[in-house]
Amino acid sequence: MEVDQTDKIQEDTNSASNKKQLRKKILDQLEFYFSDSNLTKDRFLKQEIKNSTDGFIYLTTFLQFNKIRNLGANLKEIRKSIKKSDLLELNEDESMVRRKTQFVELTQKEIDKKTIYVENVPAKLTNEDFKTYFEQFGKISYISLPKFQTTNQPKGFAFIEFDQKSDSKRAIEAFNDQSGEQDDKPIGKFPKCNAQIIELEKKIKKLKQEISSMEPEDSENDQKTSGNKREIDSDNEPEKKKAKQISKAEKSKKEWFNNLRVVSKKKWLKSKEKFLQNQKLEMGRLKEELNELNKKLNDLKNDQRQKIDEAKKPDDVTSGCILKIELNLNDPKDYEIFSMGRNRFREKYLSTHEDKIAYVDLEKNSNKILIRCKSNQFAQEILKDKTCLENFSKTLLQGEEENTYFEKIVSNRNKKHEKKERKEKQKSDKKITEIKQNSNQVQVETKSKHVKFDDNDN
Repeated sequence: MEVDQTDKIQEDTNSASNKKQLRKKILDQLEFYFSDSNLTKDRFLKQEIKNSTDGFIYLTTFLQFNKIRNLGANLKEIRKSIKKSDLLELNEDESMVRRKTQFVELTQKEIDKKTIYVENVPAKLTNEDFKTYFEQFGKISYISLPKFQTTNQPKGFAFIEFDQKSDSKRAIEAFNDQSGEQDDKPIGKFPKCNAQIIELEKKIKKLKQEISSMEPEDSENDQKTSGNKREIDSDNEPEKKKAKQISKAEKSKKEWFNNLRVVSKKKWLKSKEKFLQNQKLEMGRLKEELNELNKKLNDLKNDQRQKIDEAKKPDDVTSGCILKIELNLNDPKDYEIFSMGRNRFREKYLSTHEDKIAYVDLEKNSNKILIRCKSNQFAQEILKDKTCLENFSKTLLQGEEENTYFEKIVSNRNKKHEKKERKEKQKSDKKITEIKQNSNQVQVETKSKHVKFDDNDN
């Protein structure tokens, strides 16, 4: 009987202890919700207080919060917890709660002065671990452990906001005393590049490949590029190995905290500003490189286009040596001129410059007469001679119109050459056919002959 009584007392003691711990956790969470630090960031609660009467919020509101719900709290436990608070108070019917002191919103500058930046944070450390450890330096108002949006994995750093600036200073001094030369190392874990830089680098890479395909390869540049790549890769290798070793190592929480790096948020902000400035400079450099590559590519394309245009021109015809005359074929006089043919036109209108003319072209289905001179100098002389073709409007064939005509000349010559080759082939084939036919006829005639013997031959 005595044993049963002892067990019951022990059970009641444990139950009371558990309830006490639960109420403390509930109170800590509620006081956090109503703290200056949280209300500065929590738009929902701030708006609830603003919309309420005298700053009171219904207790049932907090039952919807995950952290309160996970504690297994009910309204009764919440009321009992609040009654022991120095920060919070209930209304008369104990259905609502508010701060005892008025909320004063802190400026970001004031918050930053009380905040420390913590680096080298292992993934296993939680908000509760940080709170338990850093409370030795003073009351903590807020803890932030940033995570990646895509993977929900910790980023490896944290921000801890203390209630007082002096507490944050004490924490920084304690860690600096342990680490010695930490301040000389770079501060902050920032992304190596942003989306804009990645996009610029992709464009630059694509342009370089396009330019490389259009110009002779430079083996020295290729070796240099590959060398740089190897250097970059080798720089990254120790970091990868280090991360792998840390992730595999089994360390106690005490050892983890000893490896943390702690600086003021103000110092971290300066480092961030420097990082953003360097990133801005890098973007400027990449944009400048992109512009230069675009210009180089355009120059190469123009050179290539010019070479193609030059290749299309006949070898014996230079640019600026063709004169153009346009006729109105509805005019009987102009129609008569066009109908006379190139030879008569040349004799009648170009006799004074006969030695300067290479060819006169009367285009079919056109109203143009094109006069091809032996040089562009001759073309200019005829153009300036007012007595030559005085009744005609003569101009120099230029630009796209000139290129089109050059293509036509090359095309006509190719067709003429192909026609000539076909005729020669036909002649050759005809000769071969005739030879075969003659050969067959000889064989037939030989076979048809009979040898006759006279009687005297016996």
